[in-house]
Amino acid sequence: MSDSIKKNRTDEWIPGIKSLFLGFLNDLQTRPGGQYLRFNDGLGTIEKPGVIVKEYHDTVSLIKENIFGENDNDELIDYHKIAALYIRSFLIHKPFYLDVPEEERKTIDTCLYTEFPNEYFVIVFLETMFKAWKNDFDGVLEMDPNYQDDFIKLLYHYKEYIKRLDPLSFSNIIFLIEQKYFLNSWSRVQFESDVWIPDIKYLCINFLNVLHHRPGGRYLKFKDYLLGTTERPGRIVIDYHYNVNLYKNEIFNKDTGKVDYHKIVALYIRSFLKYKPFFFDEPKETKNVETCLYTEFSNEYFVIVLLEVMLKTWNEDFDSILKMDQNYQDEFIKLLFYYKEDINRFDMVSFSNTIFFIEQQHFHCNQENKCV
Repeated sequence: MSDSIKKNRTDEWIPGIKSLFLGFLNDLQTRPGGQYLRFNDGLGTIEKPGVIVKEYHDTVSLIKENIFGENDNDELIDYHKIAALYIRSFLIHKPFYLDVPEEERKTIDTCLYTEFPNEYFVIVFLETMFKAWKNDFDGVLEMDPNYQDDFIKLLYHYKEYIKRLDPLSFSNIIFLIEQKYFLNSWSRVQFESDVWIPDIKYLCINFLNVLHHRPGGRYLKFKDYLLGTTERPGRIVIDYHYNVNLYKNEIFNKDTGKVDYHKIVALYIRSFLKYKPFFFDEPKETKNVETCLYTEFSNEYFVIVLLEVMLKTWNEDFDSILKMDQNYQDEFIKLLFYYKEDINRFDMVSFSNTIFFIEQQHFHCNQENKCV
């Protein structure tokens, strides 16, 4: 695709952008509050563009006039500016909105994606634009989670005060995002551990089913989108990728070195504690729900399940079990809770040593099984 587009040629994208909108809306239906999310079609059609596209046309003309002078609408602008101007139009007209019945507004459970759908759609849109212009449809936009949070805040700021969005400055931000976070298919570091995602998700669902029969368990929910898929990792996995690469660069000055499995487990656990995929979804009208430690601290107890499975896998010893004495397990759960409440306290090297100790002291032969 050319780096620059003539006036209104981008109207040919309208059906594709609309499909992207509807696919994004469909994905959010499964997230908390997603059933109330609606799409206000401001795109229109190729023959009759809607308000989003008309806004884009108007600002493209102004930008060209500022850069090239009057009567230069045949001049071309680069795709970073085109993306910036389209995003500006999205933020002005806010095509996604929550349509919650009045009687449910006080009790509705939402998440960041359904609270700020227009902002999160921008990331999906940017990835698609980068793929198209680079003709690399297997590339991915994988932002550092901390940067993504700040970028969402910036988009929200612009949405609330659109006059503060300077298209030229914003196009530079888009350029930097592309350079730093768009991973080309031929250069992307593939994480072998991503093939675990379906198995970890299956483990999470089984854990949830087991806790369903414990006090309060029927109100326990699992945010499976935080894990994502092998092809499209979620925030837990992306956060793990980021921290693995950070550690590798500190130790090896590159991101291709090998890390021992105690550190890999430690970083996966860190991501679970940071994003808390299990949550207690108690109806607002319900009072005095009986719970237990497993349902109150579900993320912490899942760590023990995950730890056992990973130790079995790496040791290729599926007959042994992880069995902590009760006092130590109680202290370990308190430690995990301490980290969960403030993830910045988590020291990966220290915690990986804790995992090594647990493996040596508490991972052993189950007397009911045959151990060699």
